[in-house]
Amino acid sequence: MRYKILPIFIPHQGCPHQCVFCDQKTITGSDSRVSVEEITSKIEVFATSQTDACGGDIRKEVAFYGGSFTALSHDMQRSLLEPACYALKKGYLNGIRLSTRPDYCDYKDIQLLKENMVETVELGVQSMDTEVLRLSGRGHTPEESIRAMNVLKSEGFITGMQLMPGLPGEDHISFNHTIRQAIKLKPDFVRLYPTVVIKGTKLEKLYADGSYKPLSMEDAVHLCSEGTRLLRDSGIRVIRCGLQPSPSLREKGSVCAGPFHPAFGELVESAIVFDLVNKGIKRLSASLGIKRHLFISSSPRLFSILKGQKGENLLRFGSIYPRLQIQLTPDPLLTDNFIRIKDGTGNHLDIKCRTFENETPLKS
Repeated sequence: MRYKILPIFIPHQGCPHQCVFCDQKTITGSDSRVSVEEITSKIEVFATSQTDACGGDIRKEVAFYGGSFTALSHDMQRSLLEPACYALKKGYLNGIRLSTRPDYCDYKDIQLLKENMVETVELGVQSMDTEVLRLSGRGHTPEESIRAMNVLKSEGFITGMQLMPGLPGEDHISFNHTIRQAIKLKPDFVRLYPTVVIKGTKLEKLYADGSYKPLSMEDAVHLCSEGTRLLRDSGIRVIRCGLQPSPSLREKGSVCAGPFHPAFGELVESAIVFDLVNKGIKRLSASLGIKRHLFISSSPRLFSILKGQKGENLLRFGSIYPRLQIQLTPDPLLTDNFIRIKDGTGNHLDIKCRTFENETPLKS
């Protein structure tokens, strides 16, 4: 089953705080309040086009992103959800999901969501470090995130967590703490959004006066690849790394500093694959003898991740193993879940690989 998500952005609606990093207009590319009529129209177009194009092989969902949905008035929540509920009952949609804050997610809040057929709730947790949350202006605590996750899970919701490495006051130790706390809470999936400095935010001022230093691209990729590995090893899906490159974010000057890259997720996956393959080379190279050739193959779909951006992984292998002749090749007979390392004598080692792209069908 593949998923297709219709995102409906409600930028900053309902949110009682102004986080130092936040500018929902720039992040989402929208600053207008969405109306019920607009939602109805978007759902009609979405449901019809997806059915015509893909038939019954796609699961169609509507997602309310960009604001704190459960912080809206109950009347407003019902009004926004009404067109989606109608489409769900008619069979035009298969699910409804939304994002919100941990401190607006108590039992009463989520009963309203259940009554209106919401199935998946993503929490903007960002960090599980009290001081990091304070410095970021989040206005909630780790304890509230724990309580919200437990209530959602007890009521049968599919749960997601959004985490932001590189927030003010965070270091490797505190990020690792956040990842391990997330693993204990067992969400169904996680998104990792490395912190970037967006023009017009308080974080831009902190960056300008030297009070805040963003992660380098290298550090951000390292943290996210490490976090992704730990989460996946615990059975938790990582469905996105890096901000969606909206047209507003791509505008010159929108991002002042920080690890923003339109293909950040692929950088992370390439780093993970590099580590897996490097371990495999070490295992196989001990038995190479005078045959100093290695052929590393993946499915064509996975091949760009194996090579890395601009062939970076091949260059790194060459630097680490200067006496080996290493060749990367696509192999249509391999599935997306395996990478094969073969030496010049025909001996081979298959490495199981779980990437962002082939691990989860959730696409926006």
